[in-house]
Formats: sequence, structure tokens, C-alpha cells
Amino acid sequence: MIPEGWITNPFENICYFQEGPGLRRWQYTSDGFPFLNIRCIKEGSLDLSNVQYISVDEANKKYSHFFLNEGDIVLSSSGTLGRLAKVTKASLPLMLNTSIIRCRTKSENILSSSFLYHYLQGKEFQDQISEESQGSAQVNFGPTHLKKVYSILPPLPEQKKIAAILTSVDDTIERQEAQIEKLQSLKKAMMQELLTNGIGHTEFKDTPVGRIPKSWSLKPLQKLSIDGINNGEFKDPSKVGSGYRLINVFDLYQKFGLEYENLELLDVDQKAFNKKRVEYGDVFFTRSSLKLEGIAYCNVNLHNRDDLIYECHVMRVRPDRQFVEPEYLALFCRSDQARKFFMASAKHSTMTTIGQSDIAGLPVPIPSLDEQVKIINTIGSIRQSIGTKQDKLRSLQSLKKSLMQDLLSGKVRVNV
Repeated sequence: MIPEGWITNPFENICYFQEGPGLRRWQYTSDGFPFLNIRCIKEGSLDLSNVQYISVDEANKKYSHFFLNEGDIVLSSSGTLGRLAKVTKASLPLMLNTSIIRCRTKSENILSSSFLYHYLQGKEFQDQISEESQGSAQVNFGPTHLKKVYSILPPLPEQKKIAAILTSVDDTIERQEAQIEKLQSLKKAMMQELLTNGIGHTEFKDTPVGRIPKSWSLKPLQKLSIDGINNGEFKDPSKVGSGYRLINVFDLYQKFGLEYENLELLDVDQKAFNKKRVEYGDVFFTRSSLKLEGIAYCNVNLHNRDDLIYECHVMRVRPDRQFVEPEYLALFCRSDQARKFFMASAKHSTMTTIGQSDIAGLPVPIPSLDEQVKIINTIGSIRQSIGTKQDKLRSLQSLKKSLMQDLLSGKVRVNV
């Protein structure tokens, strides 16, 4: 049922759309005139670090009608369908290529550009392009599919009011994301500072890992573990779904401090559980990764639970708390210094792998236990601030989703 005063239109009657030319790889150059690919479209913005190039002469002679303008909306038409971004003045010059569709309103008196940007993110439009793309060998859509799409538009004043509301939420989300990014940069810089220079030191010494406070010692990772470095339990697919909570490779890449509630279950006998039982403070590392950057990625268990085990593609270190606090060890093993050591020690084939002996020799700078706690608390306070802002960001994103469903469908009408 169409809301009162709203009008149904074929999408092609109100919106101009154009797909890129499908440039060939042999046309690419190392610099010149930049063009988009689908990796350039993040949610709501363009990532110009991913642009590619053709020669300026060729672009001007053959492809000038594909040059983008400020205010154009670009839409991914392959892979993850319907991701979009707005072209800004700062991103120009720029042109289209295949798998990208440019959209712009045909008349501001019928379809507001600001409304179009939000409409293209809405459920009605996204559902239609998803439905039209079905049945292809590769999921994609193009101008042919868009000609079959119909839009339901509110009157122009209502379009502008809806766009203003949603733009306001977008602006708030963008500010929140910027604050999180600044805090994450601060945390990274502070980790680098605290894990190499400590707190309040004036005397330093040179070591194989660089300059560290004179009072600190240096120990290999293996010497900091009570019972060495161990691999986990084989995950039998037939036994998944009940039993003990299982720490998998995937779980190590999540937020610092393993998330107990999200762990899957694995049924093992008592002997296997006793052998692979996880305790508070156990530190874990990934044994394999599709990408080098993910190898030996570290996380720590900060839960006092008696029903945890770990999977065979994960290695465990049980820190000797006479020398090192578990959180401090995990923080250091996530530092740039440790990550470089692990990546240099990894083996490469179809997948990147690393073993117990490869990580055992990681040299770990060891402050006093009191200083370790201060470092943990300082970094933890920033991490807590980031978590609070991330919670708020998720709340804003949920609010925007609800508003879009209500306003773009006419379920909730705005006063103009």
C-alpha cells in the first residue's frame, strides 16, 4: 500500500545511471588518470588509496564521458552489491570503471539528490537490486536490471526533511567514528611508548630488541611459560554443539580478552579436558593464517571459568606470574615489535603457518610486576573508552537502520 501523497515511478524516469567502461588490465598504468574499482567503495566513503590508473591522454580522448562529478553517487554492482559513496570535490579528478555505477537525479524538482543518497541505501531499493541480480553466474547488476526497478517517492518537501534527518544521524556517526579512530591511534602510540620506555624511567640500556629501561630484564617467551607451549584439542565436527567451551582461531582476532559467550561447544572426554583445560590468564596464539599479518595473533583468557578448552590450530602459553602478568604478556605479543618477530618466523606455502619452536624465542622485555600493572591499567583505560564509544556507535547505527525503515517506507511520516 502506497502512503498518501507518495508516487510510484520507474527508477530510470527519475534517476540517471551509468556503468563504467570495463577497462582492460593492459590499459593500466602506474600513474595518470585515476579510476575507481569496487575496493574503493567503503560504506559511505571513497578509499582513494585503492584507485588504479590509465594514461591521461587515453582518458581524455576515449573516456571523458565517464569522468565523475562532485555530488555523483557511486554504487558497487558486483561482489557486495549496493555499497555506495558520494563523490566529493577533494576526490576529483576520478572516473568510473566496470562494477561501479554512477547515479544522479534527473531533476531536483522531482527527486532530491540528498534524498536519493539515502534512498539507495534503503531496504526497498536494496531488495529490488538483490532480486534482479539473482540467477546470474556471478551476483551482480547493471543498467538493464535498474530499468526494472520501481521507486516510491514522497513529495519533494518530505524528501528533503527525511534526508535532513538521516544526514544528521550520518554526521553524528561520522564524528563518533573519527573519535574512535583517534583513540585507537592514541592507544597504538601509547602501547609503543609504554612497552619500550616504560613509566618514568631515566636510565636505559641497549639490548637485542633495542633500547629498554635499565631496570628491566629480557626473557624468551618459552621461559615465561609454566609448562612450555602447547597445541590444543582436535575439533571433531561430529562433536560440535555440546560440551565444553572451545577457543578457536577466529576468537583470537576479536576484542582483547576472549569473549566467553561467543565460544562454540565441543564434546570431549574427561582425559582430553584435563589435558587441554584453560585457566585464567592463559595466552593463546594462532598457528595458521591465510594472510601473513594474521599469524601468531594473540589473545588472553580473562575469565574464571572451569569449562574452557582450546582447539588444535591454537597454541597456549601459561604465564609464570612470578615474572609476568598475563595481560602484559598479551599486550606485548600484540605490539609491532612482537608482530614483526612472528611474521619473520612464519613459514609460507598455500597457507602461512608457525609452530611452537618458532614463537618460543620471542624476546620479551620484563618490567617489575608493579610497573606491568600500571602499564596494563593505562592501556586498559583507553581500551575502555574505545569500547564505550563503539557501543554508542552501534547504537547510532541501529537508530539509523530503524529510521531508514520507517521514513523511507512512509511508515512514519515527517512534519514539513
